Amino acid sequence: MTDETPDYSISGYGETPIDVTRPFIRNPDGSTSTESSFTEKVGDRWLNFASIVNGRRHTQAEAMDLFRAGLNPPLGAWRTRPEAEKAAAERSARINRIRRPDRSNATADFIRQQEGYKPDASGRFPVVQAPEPGQNVGHGHKIQDHELESGKIHGIPWRNGLSVEEAEYILRADIEQNVRDMGLEDRGEGIQLVLTDLAFRMGPDAKKTKIFKALSKNRPDWDEAYAQMGDVHWTDRDGNRNFYDKRNSELMARVGYEPTQTSGARYRANQSASAARARPAHPTHVAEAPSQEAASRLFRSYHG
Repeated sequence: MTDETPDYSISGYGETPIDVTRPFIRNPDGSTSTESSFTEKVGDRWLNFASIVNGRRHTQAEAMDLFRAGLNPPLGAWRTRPEAEKAAAERSARINRIRRPDRSNATADFIRQQEGYKPDASGRFPVVQAPEPGQNVGHGHKIQDHELESGKIHGIPWRNGLSVEEAEYILRADIEQNVRDMGLEDRGEGIQLVLTDLAFRMGPDAKKTKIFKALSKNRPDWDEAYAQMGDVHWTDRDGNRNFYDKRNSELMARVGYEPTQTSGARYRANQSASAARARPAHPTHVAEAPSQEAASRLFRSYHG
């Protein structure tokens, strides 16, 4: 099995990666499925199997015949039936959240637009050098050390680039992972959008910021969050400090926040202080911080 072929065999316990190439099959009730799984005991393990194989729906008996023929690998293995059935339900919900191209996802839409990566002439997203040290693939996914070692991102081989479907799956899986890691499952979509976008730019350090602290309160402090965004920057390969003014303004406008005179002034002050902390040997690239008038104009373009 080559590095570029997903390995859907299983040993031990746990689930296999979601196969993003499985087609959607229309159910009688109008919903769609890609796996339609069921649970069977094989040996001393409880295994989940897909009843949809190669785009065709099968009975459970037929699906098990395909398994025994080596044509329907299990989706996962667990010690008990309740564990397997719970995992199957969670997997189905995850597929519905992440794979469904017709499901709106405001965070995915925003990040996809802001990152701006496009497929090449072959229709695939190539691996590219990131502006900061490292490599990106898909919609701006920064390849981590463990992904360099394994050659896979969320179970998907990446060294030869990603298909459009694979890039979208990884984007949505990244978003879901960030929401979970930051404990945002029960927060509103606006807070999820802002903090997930912040995590996409900053990685785990996003949870250490004053922005996270301001928005994770029981009563989120949007003025404080916007003011602290003035210090959100990235350092390029030459050591230059760069700021996200346009992205910050559009992000906050999307969630319905219009800066006040005070929060706007604090944003610009925080940016100036951050620029002053940059290494003197390297220039700081600062587009003009958004004026109060510009920020309000952007807000009205979204909210009338």
